[in-house]
Amino acid sequence: MKKTYKLFIVLSVMAIALVLMGCSDKVNIAGPKGDVMQKGNFDQTASIKTVTVCEPVVFPIWAGQNIEAGNVTVYSDDTYLYVTYNLTGGWMMTESHVHVGMTINDIPHTNKGIPIPGQFQYSAMHNPPVMTYTYNILLADHNLQPGDQVVIAAHAVVVLGDYPNGIYESQTGWGGDQPGPGTRWWYYLNYTICDDPDNDPDPDFGVETAMIRMYDNPNDFTYNWGNHPWFSYVKTTPVMTPQTYYFYAAQHYKVGEVDIWKDGGYLYVQLNLDNPYEIQQSHLNVQLTGYSGPPAFGLFPYTMAHDPRVTTYTYMVLWQPAWDNMELNVSLHGEVGPF
Repeated sequence: MKKTYKLFIVLSVMAIALVLMGCSDKVNIAGPKGDVMQKGNFDQTASIKTVTVCEPVVFPIWAGQNIEAGNVTVYSDDTYLYVTYNLTGGWMMTESHVHVGMTINDIPHTNKGIPIPGQFQYSAMHNPPVMTYTYNILLADHNLQPGDQVVIAAHAVVVLGDYPNGIYESQTGWGGDQPGPGTRWWYYLNYTICDDPDNDPDPDFGVETAMIRMYDNPNDFTYNWGNHPWFSYVKTTPVMTPQTYYFYAAQHYKVGEVDIWKDGGYLYVQLNLDNPYEIQQSHLNVQLTGYSGPPAFGLFPYTMAHDPRVTTYTYMVLWQPAWDNMELNVSLHGEVGPF
């Protein structure tokens, strides 16, 4: 988008704000320009295909058998099974254990049917305690395929109160909706690995994962997501004048630009794709901290399925008082084609 159109964009967005809000109620100055590597000039075998994320399924976390202390969210994509703990009501978690099996008998247990969290496949000690934590489990490690049904045991030690310096309550926690067998209480959950054959209704179109990027350089990943090699985000302190960032697909191909600005009550994130690219799905997240752990685009608070596909789209996000004069970490993900 040419810079001479910026004022027009701002006024237009304000004029159609109600329309935009109806479309999605989820709804650093730009870096130096570098050499843009156009499609066809890079080894296609190095690209990373789009990630298909299925809808997350939420289960309660039970503390002390009958206290609901939060939830466990389970979802999957083409590569990982994700198990995310979210504690609420002041509860925090000091340790957690997860086990994945094909049947309930695969969960380590005693002869009396009591599960043994210390023998679970995945464990973590949380010091200091945490309210949220995600396990990203490789499907290949369990030979899991789309459509497979799994049994998941999600155990935690949860605390409430002034831990560890004062008076606090400690309880055993289990995530799930299925009471487990045996002589002691526990819960487990069932989940079907992502199987979404209708996700791409036009297989000839071909899409790639695209992410917002700080600098216009196909090999620059200044702010990458945790240990992921190229999933990226930007750091910005929004002002009234749009600031321009870049949208790269399949790791190395620039497919458009992203303008970010604010007015008195809203944050605007506007995507403008280059010809001939179109976007069929997008996810936006804004937070004060950087990004770590596995990407969870399906859990982003602002999402849009673009049907039909579009070349431009603007997210209008209600401004939060905590964002005043703060540097924001903005992540914009999309499925872009044709590739």
